[in-house]
Amino acid sequence: MKLFKSLIFKLVAVILFILVVLVASENSEAVVLSFLDYESVAWPVSWWMMTAFLGGLIVASMWNLWTNSALRLAVRKANKRSDKTNQTLDQVRAVKTPAINAESLASVDTADKTLDDPFNSAPESVPTTALVKP
Repeated sequence: MKLFKSLIFKLVAVILFILVVLVASENSEAVVLSFLDYESVAWPVSWWMMTAFLGGLIVASMWNLWTNSALRLAVRKANKRSDKTNQTLDQVRAVKTPAINAESLASVDTADKTLDDPFNSAPESVPTTALVKP
């Protein structure tokens, strides 16, 4: 899916570039841009349009590089923290979990009746009527 999105983005960028070139080729009249007291050199409108398009492309690419670098750094730090936590958790589990072997299984008393019927575990010395309140 990531490859598909990348291809679509590149295709749209190429189509947009071709449209800008077509529109710019129709505007070949030389113009002077002025801002406050500054006046630029006289260039055709097509050159100004291409300059604006390429300038925007460069600024957007630099902004994307900056934000992606920051996000990738944050993900790398989070992955390192997660790996360290997982290693610590594995060490704790290894310490707390005893190894089960045949000798420890043989020592389990299977004659205990409370394991067979956990609901009938009331002591026999207490009458069952004493458990019910009138």
